Amino acid sequence: MAKMSPDAANYRLGGDGQGQCGKCSMYTHSGKARNGGCTLVAGPITPYGVCDYVAMMPNPFGPMAQEERIARAQRHITRVQATPHMAAGAQ
Repeated sequence: MAKMSPDAANYRLGGDGQGQCGKCSMYTHSGKARNGGCTLVAGPITPYGVCDYVAMMPNPFGPMAQEERIARAQRHITRVQATPHMAAGAQ
């Protein structure tokens, strides 16, 4: 499948921080290069760009409220600190 041009995808800098190329499932990046690529749009793609086809990756925590995410992270930290082999490996 041929890639679409940046103009056809309405590729541009910006986005709301949530819907940016760097968080899109079609964004590809490797190494220390400043820009990456896209499986849909041709050319170099900045992680801070956005297009009309952005496909956000699923949240690994699922649809949780911020408070629940924080509580889950705190429980995980407490559990790791209470496990001797886990805490020792972190040092």
